[in-house]
Amino acid sequence: MTPTLSLCMIVKNEELHLARCLESVRGLADEMILVDTGSTDRTVEVARSYGARVFHFTWQDYFSLARNHSLEAASGEWILVLDADESIAARDHGRIRDSLRREDPNAVSVPQRHYLPSAFVVA
Repeated sequence: MTPTLSLCMIVKNEELHLARCLESVRGLADEMILVDTGSTDRTVEVARSYGARVFHFTWQDYFSLARNHSLEAASGEWILVLDADESIAARDHGRIRDSLRREDPNAVSVPQRHYLPSAFVVA
């Protein structure tokens, strides 16, 4: 049996990026926990449309307080932390799940790939 995976995020005014991020973990994350630190756009509605549990948290100038709030709300055996402008490639879902099934790891480190439009590439 595969251990459960909770996505934990801290967000504020991320309606432009959030749907892509949450779509990228559909079928991978067993639950989505979003801690909203004061959005004034549609971030909360977008999150809820993906089935995320949204918690409101007043920003206190300590990133760790907001992060810990998200971790406390999670029920998964493993935690995936993403920013709203990040995503997980569908081709990597299986490899991630396989890593979680192993009995020996306490943590998993995953290399990041960055994809930029050619307009941003500096030669």
